[in-house]
Amino acid sequence: MVARTIVGPDICRDPQWVQSVIGYAQNIFTGAVTFKLMPHFARPLVAIFTPYLWRIHSCRRTIRRLLRPVINQKRAWRHDRPESWTAHVKSDDLTTLEWLIETSKPEEANVNMIAHRLTGVSFGAAHTTSNTITNAIMDLANDFDRWAPALREEIESVVGSNPTKITNADLSKMWKLDSFLKESQRFHPPSKRT
Repeated sequence: MVARTIVGPDICRDPQWVQSVIGYAQNIFTGAVTFKLMPHFARPLVAIFTPYLWRIHSCRRTIRRLLRPVINQKRAWRHDRPESWTAHVKSDDLTTLEWLIETSKPEEANVNMIAHRLTGVSFGAAHTTSNTITNAIMDLANDFDRWAPALREEIESVVGSNPTKITNADLSKMWKLDSFLKESQRFHPPSKRT
């Protein structure tokens, strides 16, 4: 869900991207739990015999492979057509990948560093987004008759007859939905557990 704003529509639905981001998160958590259960002196040996580190590196290699042509294309766009790039950066369609290309120091604007940062962003965003949506749905269900009609009316008035083509500009017009999500987050703030 959040991958579109991170890497854009071309990559976000790629099955290899989805599998790699999910696999990365699963193996990070599973590996952390496994290593936490081991005494410090045994961890290097356990690392050799458990598949988690290998899987984490495999996922990161796949992510780099998928991002490499897109990052190179965006960097070339920034270099070859700076006026067009600047207009795009100021638009509502900017992705995290493009933002990183724009704001990274020149020595850090390489494929490996940007892919590494996007892996971390994807890792954090997936978990917090799913928690936020789950809490919002539970809050909506808890007092459905109070909130649903107003939210539905706002969404229908903004999206209209084509709900499959929602843009960031459309989302920015949904003040009630934004307020509802913020209020839900206020009652269920992110914590060390997330």
